[in-house]
Amino acid sequence: MVKLIGAILVLISAYAIGSLLALQVKEQEKWLKDIKTALFLLQGELEYRQVPLPDALTVIGNRHGGRLAPFFQKLSEELSKKEGFSLQELWKKTAGFALKDCPLSAEQKEEFGDLGIYFTESDKETRRNSLEFYLNRLEEDIVKLRDTGADKAYLCRTLGMLGGIFLLILVL
Repeated sequence: MVKLIGAILVLISAYAIGSLLALQVKEQEKWLKDIKTALFLLQGELEYRQVPLPDALTVIGNRHGGRLAPFFQKLSEELSKKEGFSLQELWKKTAGFALKDCPLSAEQKEEFGDLGIYFTESDKETRRNSLEFYLNRLEEDIVKLRDTGADKAYLCRTLGMLGGIFLLILVL
C-alpha cells in the first residue's frame, strides 16, 4: 500500500514539474507581448507627443499596467537623478534587475538590456528604424512561441510523466 501511494505521488509530482515547465513557455510569450506593448507606447510618446524621455518613461510606467511598469518607473527615477550614468548604462542595469526572475531566455534579456542604445541616438529616423527592427524581431519571437508553444507545453508534460514512470521503474 505504501509503495502504491509513493508511486502515485511520484507520478503526480513528475507531471506537476512538466506542467510548470509548460506554464513557463506561456509566461515567456506574455512577457514578450508586454515588452512589445510597452515599447509601442514609448515610441508613440516620443515620436507623436514629443515628450522628453524621462517624462515618457514615467507616463509608460503609470499607463502600462503590465509587468514592465516598475522597470519604466525605476528608469525614469534614475534618469531624473542624473548621477553621471549614460542612458544605455542605466537601461541595461535596470533591465537586468527587472528581468532577473522572468522566464525569458538569456538572449532575449540581453537584447532588451541593449535596447537603451536605440534611445541615445540623436537622429530620430535612426532611432525609429532601430526600434522598429527590434519590434519586428520581437514579433517574430512571439509568433515562433505561439506556433511552437503548444507543442513545447505538451512535450514538457509528457516528458514529466515519462520521467516519473522511468523513476518508478528504477525504484521498483
